[in-house]
Amino acid sequence: MALDRVAVSEAVYRATIVDSDGRDELWLVSRRVGLDDDARVPASVAAALGGRELALLPRGGVAAPLDAAAADRRPARRAFCFLPLPLKTGLPVHVNAHFALDHEARCCLWPDDDAGAKADWNYLLVRDVSLLRRVPHYLSSSVVADNISLMESFGDEIPNLDAYGRLFPALPPGRGYWRSLAEAVYQRIERRQEAVFPVAVPSANAAAGATALNAAALDASASTQVEVEWISTSGEGAARPFFDNMA
Repeated sequence: MALDRVAVSEAVYRATIVDSDGRDELWLVSRRVGLDDDARVPASVAAALGGRELALLPRGGVAAPLDAAAADRRPARRAFCFLPLPLKTGLPVHVNAHFALDHEARCCLWPDDDAGAKADWNYLLVRDVSLLRRVPHYLSSSVVADNISLMESFGDEIPNLDAYGRLFPALPPGRGYWRSLAEAVYQRIERRQEAVFPVAVPSANAAAGATALNAAALDASASTQVEVEWISTSGEGAARPFFDNMA
């Protein structure tokens, strides 16, 4: 099977899940089949597919919690290969893909330190198919777009910016599939200069109603009239970002 002959198909949607106790949760679900044109397919994978040593499809997806209920009730995110695997990723989302599994247990991923086609395949999936690297872009451009108040999407308090921030993965220690996936998120953001970092600022209406001598009024107005501006990792002047929590 030649990967370039697999047509790219992608779907992104929000889903409300209701459990047997009547509690509902809001999730962002993204699914994809196929690779981008600039995806780098390892030679070992191309050879294994051509020799029919691998019979897997480049398909994957993620499910990201969009409300506090989903984040709190299911704090441990998992990996899936159609069915759940007995391992936790340490990522802020569930990951599902057509992974190469251990040939004996069939319930664990192929070892990530193996120098071979199966490990290379899994790395290809997590970096180029799993879609976690696109979650910030989807949220900023589709869910909380057009400089609307973030309160309309994440709740009624500005601190809920943290709910969005928690969807950016921390880099797991060491090497492995999940660190590779997390790195791909930030590499894509930098490479494409995606404006996915939110800055909450008082709206024009709030600022117009307060003066420099009336900071308290501005603060009170800003608590209910705040707009979100989206910036990338580089820029000039007022659009230049500064990160104050980097070591």
